[in-house]
Amino acid sequence: MNKNLLRRYKLDDNNNPVPCESIIEAIEWMVQNMNRLRVGFTSAHGYEVVTTFIGIDLRFFLENGDPLLWETLITAPGNGDGPKIRYSTYKDAKKGHEEAVSRYIMGNN
Repeated sequence: MNKNLLRRYKLDDNNNPVPCESIIEAIEWMVQNMNRLRVGFTSAHGYEVVTTFIGIDLRFFLENGDPLLWETLITAPGNGDGPKIRYSTYKDAKKGHEEAVSRYIMGNN
């Protein structure tokens, strides 16, 4: 089994991930920092692009590498959930959100 399965993280003051020692630590940090979880939310023309810090490594059983801790979800009119794009850093998540908005919202107006 992957030893990092369900590994929880929090963010330091510079949005760098820091492993949590326990699930309680992760939950407490998230409750106290709800305003830091959302990286971006954009809605227009029936599309929504939402990027958030998940706090759990979404890599699961995939190949080795840096933990995937942020996720962009795209919803389209009539299609429900669209692609999910995952990131290892806050900087990549911020950039990925902007790229998704450009592609899915700005490109569809």
